[in-house]
Amino acid sequence: AWRRVVARAAAAGLALASVVSIGLAGFMFSSLPEDVTRPLPEVVVPFLVAGMVPHHVGELLGFTDPRFFYVLVFVLLATPAALLVVPSHDRGLRYAARVLLGVVFFAIGMGPALSTPHQSEGLTAGGNTRNYYVPIWEPIGQDAWTRLRKRHTLHEATACDYVKLARIERLWRHEELAASYTQEAVTRGGCKNLLQRF
Repeated sequence: AWRRVVARAAAAGLALASVVSIGLAGFMFSSLPEDVTRPLPEVVVPFLVAGMVPHHVGELLGFTDPRFFYVLVFVLLATPAALLVVPSHDRGLRYAARVLLGVVFFAIGMGPALSTPHQSEGLTAGGNTRNYYVPIWEPIGQDAWTRLRKRHTLHEATACDYVKLARIERLWRHEELAASYTQEAVTRGGCKNLLQRF
């Protein structure tokens, strides 16, 4: 019985790690350059934070806000996660052990995806890929980054908007611009509402 607990924990934990590290990239991009060896931190996370999501079925129903895509991402991740947390026939100590071991296997599976690339792998592929996709990204103008910059241009941005802009620019590695937006947020009294920071 304990072998089954370990086997289920390994299967669920590693399946979830696979979906997070590779599945999300396939969910968002039709293809990425081969030299992008860490797609999750280098490309996927920055684009998700910036609200730069691809066309999705919600648009057919009038849901153009990028936040609808996050619901689809949640469903994608919830499926393998359910294998880990649904009790099934395991109870008590066996269930707790399965969940704990599943988390351990998930962390092990995520290790390579979050590791620092070696110099031999190249250190500029992620940045080059971001710089390639950003100007041609579709749907045009629906991402959070574009909307926030438009509010900045129209002098309608709030302190919380500048906090968001600074976070996005840091992900693009635009440190000077991020610093200027951070200063704008401070000048406007800072963003005191934690929910509006995201």
